[in-house]
Amino acid sequence: MVGSVTLEFCSISWRTSWTRAYYISKAVTATVTKGLLGPRIVVIQAFQNAIVTYDAKNPQPWRVERANVGRDYAATFSEALR
Repeated sequence: MVGSVTLEFCSISWRTSWTRAYYISKAVTATVTKGLLGPRIVVIQAFQNAIVTYDAKNPQPWRVERANVGRDYAATFSEALR
């Protein structure tokens, strides 16, 4: 959701691959702390295979960010996956 538009289908060019997925949550606005940048207001929306955030204060090419939740989970809980 950016402004008043909720993404029902997301197609994001992520380096050399394409990610296409349907949303599984509504977009929500949250105040988060981003390291030394301090509190920021971001829009967060979950899709089938990723969590996408929009931060208007990021430089133009980095306003939309994609979290690789599966890879992050595997790295954090590697013992549980064995």
